Amino acid sequence: MPIYQTFEEYNSTGAAGLLTYPAVAFSFFTPMFLFAIYVILLMTTYFAARRLNGRGDFVASMAASGFITTVIAIIMSLIPGLINSTTLLTTFAIGILGVVLLLLRD
Repeated sequence: MPIYQTFEEYNSTGAAGLLTYPAVAFSFFTPMFLFAIYVILLMTTYFAARRLNGRGDFVASMAASGFITTVIAIIMSLIPGLINSTTLLTTFAIGILGVVLLLLRD
């Protein structure tokens, strides 16, 4: 059974310590959090467009949610220890992929 570091043992105080503790205790917390934001935004924008236009645009929803998730990841990178460079670059690549697919369609 793995032993995790408790918040009392974590040597950081303030809001930055509270935000970075889940990323230190569970290394996949930040990528899962960003993926959840991406999927929620993707489904929200797709079904909103479907409701308004009668037809959803998955590629446009993918580009919009990738862009917003990339902005959130860049903001998260301002706090040291919250997000690693691999996660930031992956988020950036997904955002770029969405925009490229949007520009290349039809």
